[in-house]
Amino acid sequence: MINKSYHSHFTDSNDRIQICERLECPNDVTAVLKVEELLAASKYKTAELWQSARLVGKWSANPAGTT
Repeated sequence: MINKSYHSHFTDSNDRIQICERLECPNDVTAVLKVEELLAASKYKTAELWQSARLVGKWSANPAGTT
């Protein structure tokens, strides 16, 4: 199976990019799961996932104790 190149941006509360992670995943579903996992384990507020110039999605971290 051939992997696709993705990149994710993790931003602070002012929506400024703090870190960018490159991901190699077989499909969008796998890449989304990885970004959600990385965001949950990070100190950042939001994440965006891109494949080239295509925005795959955006996520906000839930504050502790909320759903």
